[in-house]
Amino acid sequence: MLVSVYTRLAPNVEAGVETTISAGMKPVLNEMMQPVYQTFVDANTSIGAKYEYRQSVYRGQINSNGEVAFLLEHRVLPTLGLLVSASMDHVKNTCKLGAGLQVDVAGSEEVMMMQNNLIDANGNPIEGAQLA
Repeated sequence: MLVSVYTRLAPNVEAGVETTISAGMKPVLNEMMQPVYQTFVDANTSIGAKYEYRQSVYRGQINSNGEVAFLLEHRVLPTLGLLVSASMDHVKNTCKLGAGLQVDVAGSEEVMMMQNNLIDANGNPIEGAQLA
């Protein structure tokens, strides 16, 4: 079962909570090495936030399993973005750091209009631009 609630706190800020609960039966071996079924219930809750700026998006999350994660997406050009991510798992005592490059293919009319400085990243017309 998955329950999630997301809300917009400000024009550029969103926050949310998500809870996942799963239950079932799994086979385990008893003392005489015979398979028996044991019931289990797993639950995980995550709290996260997203901040959007003109050319950057910041995302952060923490969950009940001791994991903390952060992601930065920065738009260098309308078709080129830089990604940086980091996560820490306090239970497993591990850290991960990642970097990436995001390339969007100029296949849509909107991307072509951004490249020609006719509209901004939000799709709004730029003052003084001559639209055909």
